Amino acid sequence: MEYRGDVVIIGAGISGVCAALAAARHGAKVILAGDRPVVGGNSSSEIRMWTRGATGAGNLYSEEMGILGELKLRNLQTNPDGNVFFWDEVLLDALYAESNLTLLLNTHITDVRMEGERVTAVNGYQLGSERELCLYGSFFVDCTGDGTVAVKAGVPYHRGQEAAAEYGEESAPQEASAATMGSSIYYSVKRLDHDVPFIAPAYAYSMEEIQRIIDRGGRVVDETQSLSDYWWFEYGGLLDTIADAQEINHELKRLALGVWNYVKNSGKFNAGRLTLEWIGSFAGKRESRRMLADYMLTQHDVQSTRSFPDNAFYGGWYLDFHPSAGIYSDERNCVQYPVQTYPIPLRTLFNHRRPNLLFAGRILGATHAAFASTRIMDTCAQSGQAAGTLAAMCAAHGLPPEQLAGPRVHEVQQALLRDDMLVIGAVNEDRADLARQAQITASSYLQALPNMPEGRFSLEHGAFVQLAVPAGAERCTLGLSGDMPRTVEVNAYFAPLPSRLAPGEWLGRLEFRYQPGRPTELALPSCGHNRFVTLLLPPTPGLWLDTVARAPLGFKAGAQWSMNHVYPAVSLPLESLYAPRQVLNGLNRAYGEPGLWISGPEKAPWLCLHWERPVTISQVIVYLNPDLSQELPSSFTGRWNDSHMLARPKSGRPWELAPSIELSVPDSGGWQTVASIHDNWQRRVVLSLTKPCSAGALRLTFETADRAPEHYAQVFEVRVY
Repeated sequence: MEYRGDVVIIGAGISGVCAALAAARHGAKVILAGDRPVVGGNSSSEIRMWTRGATGAGNLYSEEMGILGELKLRNLQTNPDGNVFFWDEVLLDALYAESNLTLLLNTHITDVRMEGERVTAVNGYQLGSERELCLYGSFFVDCTGDGTVAVKAGVPYHRGQEAAAEYGEESAPQEASAATMGSSIYYSVKRLDHDVPFIAPAYAYSMEEIQRIIDRGGRVVDETQSLSDYWWFEYGGLLDTIADAQEINHELKRLALGVWNYVKNSGKFNAGRLTLEWIGSFAGKRESRRMLADYMLTQHDVQSTRSFPDNAFYGGWYLDFHPSAGIYSDERNCVQYPVQTYPIPLRTLFNHRRPNLLFAGRILGATHAAFASTRIMDTCAQSGQAAGTLAAMCAAHGLPPEQLAGPRVHEVQQALLRDDMLVIGAVNEDRADLARQAQITASSYLQALPNMPEGRFSLEHGAFVQLAVPAGAERCTLGLSGDMPRTVEVNAYFAPLPSRLAPGEWLGRLEFRYQPGRPTELALPSCGHNRFVTLLLPPTPGLWLDTVARAPLGFKAGAQWSMNHVYPAVSLPLESLYAPRQVLNGLNRAYGEPGLWISGPEKAPWLCLHWERPVTISQVIVYLNPDLSQELPSSFTGRWNDSHMLARPKSGRPWELAPSIELSVPDSGGWQTVASIHDNWQRRVVLSLTKPCSAGALRLTFETADRAPEHYAQVFEVRVY
């Protein structure tokens, strides 16, 4: 059976899903083929790892948006308990909604057809239907995770660890090695109202062997643990994670069932009424092949946040190294080095020797050391959206990717920005966007920090305090409590996207004198523009940071190694930090400074755009703020606490999102509503007019959450077409 499309995407993990949706939305006829009965890859109900990215590794305001953000916000709306089965359905629903997209599940690719250097088709076999398939396309995107198509097409690849001399990486071994990171398998548990026996299968590891594994250190076992608490169930890095997949799966099942037998029957745990609710049928894979791309991202690129002319997406997860021996290693389970949010270029997504083939996900062009960060699912999803967008544009223009990633890269970057991606170093320069020629006013904007006292945060173990500092601000007042005077030295840092763990450029050492009952003033590093400043406070027993109930974007505090943030009580002149002009700064999210308009505390705040002469309006796009400093995971585990450095998962609509927006144009001395959205759960809101209209102004009126006076409208960008 034959299928024909403009873009054929193989692999329906999170990168393949985002690639397919991106390509289809850019007008390409898309075929998406996956070899499993569900989509989502490692995040699916078959493996059950939740999506993670830059924010989970300490980078504030770095939560990945674009198509992945849309899906995660939709999941928050329809699946508030984070049921992984419903996450499957969120992904499927989005795929089935695209008329340009054909989805083929249970489809294993067996062969690649070539004409010269070009791929013409891939052959596959669909389990269940017993159909042999041939998928023809103009462009192909390999999102298989193993590089199955790219390898069959003759693209060279790396496996294992490069020698230090090859890319000059300090984390690389002196000699190259074929060893990779291993795979992991999970299980979940459930407590019943009666005792449940468990008799382990004969092939499971004995309690004695489990005890020996645990005694190697760093491996915690108890009856409350479930799913990714057991990420250290890891094996296979010294084998071939592709060819030896069956052996790896079997070994991990022996381990998982052995651990469960240990929990149930060792007598060390309160596990009588616990039962296994689910155990993975196969393992989630961390690493196999990495394709040799036109550019190979290196450890230095990641740690230096190097910029490229073809920046397209970003990463920010730790350099997260797992020992290849996995459960049999005497090393630590993993070693993590925090990094700042860093850009990744388009050239990591193709090799020009195959002019109509791209790749995305964990097989993108990266060394083993850089891969330790880029392999995380949120980054893979972003690479998928970039690859799908690029493939669709290549198909539309009849050009190879190296052309659009080179002389015409600006077109791709502008498309990604419009589609809610962060492209570091790029700003909105879309000539079709009428908002770029408009003047803007607002009903109000935030000119003072809210002051709703909530509690205290102990500085016994130190803390970070992150501030948005307006241009020219010289001092701030910190709310502190304690029973004795003391002098405290504070280190100050700057980064375009602040981080709890990798705070950035050192600005200097500051000092403040705390006196009980008196305001505590702190001199700030002077600067001629708005910027983020992160303060690292040393451990100071007997001193507390006062907190407030809420604060605008740019003000966070907490322990460095925890995602459970608080809002610091700070007094600081805001000047025009949140003025309406921020909406037209060319950025759709925070970078370098908050960069958004925040209204005053009113019930129906509005923004108004004005033109010197009337323009024709068909569509308005509004980019809101769902709090990009906290993870939006695909699914929830049973335990969310500091053992995983996690915040509580979000529930309900983020209070920063406007539940409804009305778009109005002038009409006989008043305003006529021409488009609206209600019950909004999205960050990127598209308001399309049923019929284009000519107007010299438009007004956006926002319903703030719960219509409560302490809530505010928050808008990063408005585009008008």
